[in-house]
Amino acid sequence: MSWPRQCPVALVGRGRVWLCLATWLVTIAALAPIAAAQPPNPYQQALAAGPPHLASRPPQPAATQPIAQQPAPPPAYRLPASGDPFDQLSSLQAQPWSDGRAPPQQPSSDPRAPRLAVYPNRPGEEIVDEFSPAGPPPWAAPPRRKIGAPRRGMFQKLRVAGSWVAGDDISEFGLADIDANITFAFPFPTPKSPLIITPGFQSWWLEGPTAPDMPARVYDAYLKFRTMRKLNERWGLDAAVTPGWHSDFETSNDDALRITGHAFGAYQWNEVVQVVLGVVYLDRSDVSLLPAVGLICNFNEDTRLELILPRPRFARRFYADCCEEYWWYVAGEFGGGAWAIERASGVEDMAIYRDFRVMLGWERKVAEGFGSHFEIAYVFGREIEYDSGTPDFEPDDTLMLRTGITF
Repeated sequence: MSWPRQCPVALVGRGRVWLCLATWLVTIAALAPIAAAQPPNPYQQALAAGPPHLASRPPQPAATQPIAQQPAPPPAYRLPASGDPFDQLSSLQAQPWSDGRAPPQQPSSDPRAPRLAVYPNRPGEEIVDEFSPAGPPPWAAPPRRKIGAPRRGMFQKLRVAGSWVAGDDISEFGLADIDANITFAFPFPTPKSPLIITPGFQSWWLEGPTAPDMPARVYDAYLKFRTMRKLNERWGLDAAVTPGWHSDFETSNDDALRITGHAFGAYQWNEVVQVVLGVVYLDRSDVSLLPAVGLICNFNEDTRLELILPRPRFARRFYADCCEEYWWYVAGEFGGGAWAIERASGVEDMAIYRDFRVMLGWERKVAEGFGSHFEIAYVFGREIEYDSGTPDFEPDDTLMLRTGITF
């Protein structure tokens, strides 16, 4: 081993290292102009620019003032009140906007203002009042149906309810009933003013009296046609016609066929008060027409007052989240019915029962699934009449229990 033989090897190794470094530097110098000529990455541009609706906003100075001295934010959008009988309308209507902001479905002149995310309207579907900077992303899930809002498609609601009116002995008069109906909506004449059709059947079990006699069971079969529409920014209309067969199914008396209905006009006085004027047609010999006059006051999302005859009601919501609501209420009601019957002697007759009720109720409303309600009532002013001239019968006051589910 000698030093002169090792020196060339060392020199060659060092030369390879320097050659690699020089090649790397030359490659970087050659690629730099090419990289500078490439267009910027859109994703990085979006991250640098921020949200789309803020892209045109000028640079904002730092908040050096105390929080109490900073100007208040502009007022938020306010949606118009929509109380009964128009709570099933499928679209929001324009109303006066005292804060100067654009109403739903109308663009604002301010490019920084949030946009209303409007989803496609279908028969029986309302516009979703959800505010988003640029609308929902394409991968977002469909919006959840609001509590009490119409469903998509024809099927709207299934309802089953039952009640029991106490009768303590054979000299009194007690009854129980079960009422089942299903509601459909058809886009006629327009999807925003659909035709609502509700077929239903109600069965009554009667207990007493023996003198004068009443059949053990009577029935109500009906088909309701209803339409609701907004005439303009202030006025709305709710009309219904309900042909039905009301009898014990033992008689063929033409009086069993009755056509009932109602017609209401509502005027939106302001965002809180709605004035209602109309009539309810019962097609009964004792009471043919009932006036429906009064006010509906939506004080806030939790408090509602319906001063309308023949069913006034005060309701208060005591719990709410995204999926369900719980309400309690106090209400009055005009109850009863009329049926074509066959008496024990074989004579065909018309029996009419009426009463008045004051009730305390509880209700659970849901966005999807089964809702429920329960009521307890004091029943008074009870009376049974016959068209044949049989003396009237007046049962004593009693209590009523009623419960039901909706889907």
